[in-house]
Amino acid sequence: MKRKRLGIILLIFIAFAVILVATLVWSATGSISVNWTDNTEPDLDHYNVYRSTVQGGPYVQVNVDNVSPSDFLDAGLPDSTTYYYVVTAVDLAGNESGYSDEAFATVTDLTPPAPPIGLIVNMIGN
Repeated sequence: MKRKRLGIILLIFIAFAVILVATLVWSATGSISVNWTDNTEPDLDHYNVYRSTVQGGPYVQVNVDNVSPSDFLDAGLPDSTTYYYVVTAVDLAGNESGYSDEAFATVTDLTPPAPPIGLIVNMIGN
């Protein structure tokens, strides 16, 4: 009687729970600080940060280098624009999680205008 080998493939999915917060950071050029809770997986390699100007995406990756630790400064943004962010976690094997919950912030011009100069007062009459 011929014996058959049974192979068992075990797939383990680790949920990457990323809690995301986007906060406005004042800068002359407009910056948003994106922060999230660190993942606790021992094989975590880095994070990727994605941005959109539309709620719900589509998102474009904005980090050029791997992000680690869990914060990212998105700088050089124009004023009066709302940006929506999601973050993913990537493990050492290159597996990327799904998107985190979305967070958003609006870049606001916080720089007051320069005060008027050249004030002249003239007496009229009398």
